[in-house]
Amino acid sequence: QALEVIYIDHGLQKESNDWGEFCRQECIKYNVPFTLMKINESCPENLSVEGWARDKRYSLISKLVKKNDILFTAHHQDDQVETFFLQIFRSAGPRGLSSMPVIKKFGDGFHVRPFLLFSREEIEKYAKNNNISWQEDNTNYDTRYDRNYLRHNILTELDNVWPSYRQSVCRTISHQKECLMLIDEIGLEDITAVLYKNSTNLNIKLIKKFSIPRQKNLIFFWLNSLNFEKPTSKHMDQIIMTLINSRIDKTPCVNWRNTEVRRYGDLLYASRIINSNDLNLEISWNTKTPLNIQGETLIANETFGRG
Repeated sequence: QALEVIYIDHGLQKESNDWGEFCRQECIKYNVPFTLMKINESCPENLSVEGWARDKRYSLISKLVKKNDILFTAHHQDDQVETFFLQIFRSAGPRGLSSMPVIKKFGDGFHVRPFLLFSREEIEKYAKNNNISWQEDNTNYDTRYDRNYLRHNILTELDNVWPSYRQSVCRTISHQKECLMLIDEIGLEDITAVLYKNSTNLNIKLIKKFSIPRQKNLIFFWLNSLNFEKPTSKHMDQIIMTLINSRIDKTPCVNWRNTEVRRYGDLLYASRIINSNDLNLEISWNTKTPLNIQGETLIANETFGRG
């Protein structure tokens, strides 16, 4: 199987060109194809640099991943533990607390993290013992970033008191993954029970037969299966209160980022919010159901007559 190395230059540090050249030379040494991609834009002021860079990085890489390709990244056990704690601070549930999966679908291929069971210390020791050189990103020590603050100011203190905390956290992550598997199995069963005929819409009368936590789970599972943006807890509460429990003659809508969920009659619809400036947009519309466009709903009523 062919191996290729991809380096993403985020343009955030002056050394980024040097790091790219280091990777290029290593690939030449081992006769491995090398691809360098640059991000030629700045992070918007209202976004986290870490999150923005991650999204841009994976967006670029996804364009190179072909069917059944495997993307390997070097996330290790310490990264996994940091992710777990960051998810706690974001009030995450089992899905977030499961942290990073070892393998998941990525575009037309897969994303694999083979080093999640190994600590940074173990990897560094192996590299030193085998004369493997690497590059250090100095911003990894900048505690203005959440992950770095956690790493250098909080986890070091935990290590002094509970030196085996990483293993304990990883066991908790494993429990969360098992919990998530059960939640998803229930979600799949519930979605199958409430889907309206052969559509992707949900029957609200059937949804209301479930408990509130189960309603939230099946709606989350539904949106996730359709590849829509994940709702926050606030948006999920709005869906339950404003949509599920609204009067049948109302057509309320809850939207976030590029996703909206709307009620019409006894059905729940999900759609992407469409850019109104896209004049070349073509939409296939089954006129027997409502059409959601830019937060508004079009309803076709058949009549007899002329004109």
